[in-house]
Amino acid sequence: MSADSIVSLNNYSPCGPVNNICGFPPMFLQPDGPFCPVFKGLSEVNLFRYQALVKSALLNRPSYDLLVRVSREYLMDNRSDFRILIALPDGRVIFDSSRADDLLTEPALVPAANDNSFQNALNGTIGENHNTRISILNAQLLESGLGYEQRFSTTTLRRETYIAKRLGAQFDNFGTFRLSLQA
Repeated sequence: MSADSIVSLNNYSPCGPVNNICGFPPMFLQPDGPFCPVFKGLSEVNLFRYQALVKSALLNRPSYDLLVRVSREYLMDNRSDFRILIALPDGRVIFDSSRADDLLTEPALVPAANDNSFQNALNGTIGENHNTRISILNAQLLESGLGYEQRFSTTTLRRETYIAKRLGAQFDNFGTFRLSLQA
């Protein structure tokens, strides 16, 4: 996508003002389309910041806790109705905003097996592996780095609209950032 087309998408969109630096297809810009609200939400996310956060999240607990805090702050400040899920390139979930956070100051306490915690992220127990989820699989494999789908969530037990964006280059990235909204 050329810089001119990005500028034209930034200047006008039936969804309202959006930042289309990700190069999303026109279907996301349809005024009453199911992807419009989620696209707008993703356009507000600083994906470059998330790339750096994910890169360091599994190095130590403070880095992981920063990823959790930044994600929760985005949801509180912008769209509390969204769900954020971050998966590594192999599909292992390292953060899911539908799960409880373990930002304990007492290291002796053990978090629940699927809480957002540094240890659970290392163990891959925050959620089931997402490497077969269409939105995440497409974001990882397609040149555009974008995946989307609508389906029933086995985690939240509701129908959701998903948009996923790869964090980095094709076949050399830090994972996938997925945003979803109840359909």
